Amino acid sequence: MGIFYKYFNKIRLFLGGAFLVALTVSALSYSSGITGVTGPSQGCTCHGSANSNTSVNISSQSGNFTVNPNTTANFTLTVANSSQSAAGTNIAVKTSSSGSTNAGSLAPGSGSGLQSSNGELTHSSPKDLTSGQTTFDFSWTAPSTPGIYYLRAVGNAVNKNSQSSGDVWNFATTQQITVPGISVLTANGGENLCPGASYNITWSSVGVTNVKIELSSNGGSDFSTTLIANTNASTGSWTWNIPSDLTPGNQYKIRITDITDNNRYDISDANFTISAPTIINTHPVSQNVCSKQNIQFTVVATGGNLTYQWRKNGSNLSGKTSSTLAINNVQTSDAGSYDCVVTGSCGNPQTSQAANLSVTESPGISTHPSSQTKCPGENVTFTVTASGDNISYQWRKNGNDISGANTNTLTLNAISQSDAGNYSVLVSGTCNPPVISNNATLTVNSPPTISSQPQNQTTCEGASINFTVIASGSDLTFQWRKNTVNINNANSSLLIIDSVSKSDEGEYDVIVFGACNTQTLSNKVTLSVKTKPVISVQPQDQTVSVGKNISFSVSATESITSYQWRKNEQNINGAVTNILTLQNVSVTDSGKYDCVIKNSCGESVSRQAKLIVTENKLGPSIALLQKNVQFGTIALGDSKDTTMIGIIRNSGDETLVIDKILISGKDKDDFIVSSGGDNITLQPEQTKELNISFIPKSGGNKTAFITFESNSVNNDSIALNGFSAIYDLKISSNILDFGEVELGNKAYKELLVTNNSNINVEFVQIKLTGANSSEFKTEDVNIPFILNAEGGNKTIKIAFEPNFTGQATAQLELINNSNSNPLISLQANAIMSDIEELLRFSKNIVYPNPSAGNVIINIDSEFSKIDIINNLGNSIKTFSRQDYNFNIKGIQWDGLDNYGYPVENGYYIIIVSNSDEVTSMQLIIAR
Repeated sequence: MGIFYKYFNKIRLFLGGAFLVALTVSALSYSSGITGVTGPSQGCTCHGSANSNTSVNISSQSGNFTVNPNTTANFTLTVANSSQSAAGTNIAVKTSSSGSTNAGSLAPGSGSGLQSSNGELTHSSPKDLTSGQTTFDFSWTAPSTPGIYYLRAVGNAVNKNSQSSGDVWNFATTQQITVPGISVLTANGGENLCPGASYNITWSSVGVTNVKIELSSNGGSDFSTTLIANTNASTGSWTWNIPSDLTPGNQYKIRITDITDNNRYDISDANFTISAPTIINTHPVSQNVCSKQNIQFTVVATGGNLTYQWRKNGSNLSGKTSSTLAINNVQTSDAGSYDCVVTGSCGNPQTSQAANLSVTESPGISTHPSSQTKCPGENVTFTVTASGDNISYQWRKNGNDISGANTNTLTLNAISQSDAGNYSVLVSGTCNPPVISNNATLTVNSPPTISSQPQNQTTCEGASINFTVIASGSDLTFQWRKNTVNINNANSSLLIIDSVSKSDEGEYDVIVFGACNTQTLSNKVTLSVKTKPVISVQPQDQTVSVGKNISFSVSATESITSYQWRKNEQNINGAVTNILTLQNVSVTDSGKYDCVIKNSCGESVSRQAKLIVTENKLGPSIALLQKNVQFGTIALGDSKDTTMIGIIRNSGDETLVIDKILISGKDKDDFIVSSGGDNITLQPEQTKELNISFIPKSGGNKTAFITFESNSVNNDSIALNGFSAIYDLKISSNILDFGEVELGNKAYKELLVTNNSNINVEFVQIKLTGANSSEFKTEDVNIPFILNAEGGNKTIKIAFEPNFTGQATAQLELINNSNSNPLISLQANAIMSDIEELLRFSKNIVYPNPSAGNVIINIDSEFSKIDIINNLGNSIKTFSRQDYNFNIKGIQWDGLDNYGYPVENGYYIIIVSNSDEVTSMQLIIAR
């Protein structure tokens, strides 16, 4: 053929004692065309160098080489040589004169002898020369992006001698094609501009000579103001002198238009703002306070894009840049004159009126006495460093004043075991309230403190994770919890969960226990578990004739990050959405297609859908988008509908008539086609949706098939599957009565739960609610748990441990995946060990209740000890008769425990003891 020849080398193969010869000569020619040779360093190099005896010229049928975006232009390529008999060519449009990236879309002209390949054009066979030349007609559709693109071509004039010798080729002169357009650069949205200022409007353009600039004040609904009617486009810039009386607003946009074509324009991507000048409406107010209080200065201003800078005595305060200046824990050094400089987008900065802050120093402790461990007989000195106006000192042991201890130093000589305890000092001054130092403890262990909290985690199913807490203190132990329920054997600072599943999702925390009956609770953290993609709609097999357009689709859940379609397990370039469309299919498109779907947890591969492309006419043909419909599990008596968009498609080339849609199979009466049924007529490639309902009439697995009576050349069906659940959960009792339970004791009840359903039931939470739910809890139950169908059962142990006297009620709800959650009423009566204690209770008063921490306990003075008990039954604070205050006729408690730490929010019991009786009162701490 003589055009674009390539040769392979001879190959000799030796194997053992045998001699094998594989000989290939003239194995590959390009008489049917080649692409990728239009570049400056390419060409038909197997035929020697370019030769001017062959001329290659490009002409535009419209007379110019300007093409609007997304429009099509026609061109002609002429190859001429007076001494050759035929010619071939390779034509391409690229983004640069020497690059390899295709631009736009090339198409062969009708009868041109050209074919498309790899985004370029080439001859389908050598085309004979007439009078020493031949032409190739083709079209090019411009891309949507304006710019300069490069039309390149190479032509080869050949002698048809089936050899490369004697052929003559040459390049065409590269032709630039202009795709005109305009793009607004500024103002393109988000700018803040000021009336009376100058602003440069800028743009980029291609193939445009002059432009008009217009303004909209209503977000682009109309552009009623022309800023300039005609300006040179090539400058890319025009200075806008903004009128000083332009109305402020945030809905402004610019439109720049080619004055020769009103349809060629660009508009600001988003609104920009014309701002108003800055005005201060409310000034900060002077204040006179005691130190350690929290105060605020506030300024209220109007204007555009306001910023704030607070100043003290005329100097900027670093980081104080909001409309409110908050000064927490005020100190005497904070006294001074405060103002705020408010700056806006427009106008001069405005300075507020000055506000004076006067501070009287409250009593404050800068250095607290330190805990010490000493041997008997040694001397101990506690020291406090304090400041304030007119301060005085009073040292205390275990909360009781020490007579004569009124300086900043307390010395104990030759200590003994009886000196062990908690030491603190009350510092009073002009400003209230007085402050008390931290307790300094002799020979006492420290309570637990969490220094590093566990953190929220998100992981993939099957991975391993761990939660960690770092705590300090003496004799620490740990108890991890999920959704406030203890986790068995989770008793270290590290909680490891191997092979995480969805059921592990929830809230986790850890209780850290320490010496002296102290504890602290970590922050709640969340574990979120992701899975790899779950495919809900699979691609389906299709049979079509040559020239048809077909689509495969897939649907998946779980935060999909990418799709990749494959043919015969090989990636299809650019096929990266959930729909694969093949246009004008040929027999070579036949094969098996699937889609690889990925997310952050892995990948899933769809089923392989078989595509058969036939050269013969098909007639009418039913093609199904999916061949299996899964309704999942529903309760007997319920129904479930599903609408399948485009499930039926006529993949043939004649009209498809479906007379009836039938449901068959052993469970056909449990499914109905609720809409989209009989007498359907579909033209080629037309689709039809169906609405199918699952209405089971009995329990168990249900299966049926949808079939069609039609003129289709093929038969196909849709499998219907569902499960009808008959839920039947039984509990041993709807009411659990614990009877009378004394404070300090614990009572138990057991609840038997039986699953008589025809399906397994998963219990995901045991929920306690009601007024006294905190006094009831379940023990030795791991959540979640599953009860097997047909008799699976579990005994749940429930404990009642009262904190307060009186009737206690709660509700226990067993939350599960069936259609009902069993609800059990819990009731008990908490009593004192002696009825006289209840009678005594009415004589004592505690207020305020609830309290934020400063509590008055009104009692008579004839008591020996007061204990405050937490919900674990531990005494966290103790008072003696020496603490009695006759002025208030009772005890004043500051909400600190025996070690000087604030107690947690919650319920507490106050136990008052004397020589012959004990009484109690309830207290709620709520800060």
